[in-house]
Amino acid sequence: MRPPVMPVVQRAALQRCSHKAKTFGKLIRSAARAALPEDAIWFLEQQRQQEREVSTGGSGGKNVAVDIVSYATVIDAFAKAGQPRKAEEWLCKAQESGLRPDVTTYGAVINGYAKQGLATEAAAWLQTMVAERFPPSAAAYTAVIDAWAKRGNQEQAAIWLSKMEDAGIAPSTASYTAMVDSCARTGDVVSGSAWLNDMTAKGVVPSVVTYSALISGCAKTGDLEKAEQIFREMIASGTRPNIVSYNAMIDVCARRGDSTMAERWLQKLMEANLEPDAISYTCLIKCKAKLGDAPGAVRWLQEMVGRGLAPD
Repeated sequence: MRPPVMPVVQRAALQRCSHKAKTFGKLIRSAARAALPEDAIWFLEQQRQQEREVSTGGSGGKNVAVDIVSYATVIDAFAKAGQPRKAEEWLCKAQESGLRPDVTTYGAVINGYAKQGLATEAAAWLQTMVAERFPPSAAAYTAVIDAWAKRGNQEQAAIWLSKMEDAGIAPSTASYTAMVDSCARTGDVVSGSAWLNDMTAKGVVPSVVTYSALISGCAKTGDLEKAEQIFREMIASGTRPNIVSYNAMIDVCARRGDSTMAERWLQKLMEANLEPDAISYTCLIKCKAKLGDAPGAVRWLQEMVGRGLAPD
């Protein structure tokens, strides 16, 4: 493995003869924060080498024993870099070294798989975590729920929310938002609304992401009336709509072929002191094109480009 390209201060630290676990830990964390997991591994391997030298009576520094924290940092670096299988590989290496993974280590692998949409793998590691008698956090359960939600699997998302509650962990706003999103992705606004009502009944406050996800679900069926109702409920709750909320409304109008209402919602977006983005204009352009209104599509395209936004 190649040595990393290190800043002078790090290189000097590594070259000091008084290598300690604390020094290596700092170097490993520094590489991990810089999203350089391979560099973090290089430092870990150097630490392991010195540990072996000390154990055989060599000249390595004292107090260089590799602990689970060093491995956890490498595992987390791979997870955040979108390489969950490498994160899992290093968790297994930690176990092979006689170290017992902790909550942080398992959580990193679970999050790594979840963020890549690999719900089955994320759920399997959460089950392993429970089997090892580690108390999973709300974040770990939410990651699994969200992974299933993004695959549009309402059933599995609901199962894991139930398991979360059975474990005595109260679902958070993010947990319920994942459930709402799982319904919205398939256009099941009725079920999504039921989850929204359930969370508010339990005192969990919906976020702008929760409401926006449900509005996006209305676009699947072109249900403008329901979308407007949800938008009003969002404002009544004291939640301020953002660009995603307004774009969702524009999309609902555009998908049902109502360019007049789509343009009206774009105007409302700007009246709310928000700047239209590429998504705002793209929805309008597609709507005009679908209606056969070429001049209208060109007009919005020109305004889009005039604002410095690049068409996709």
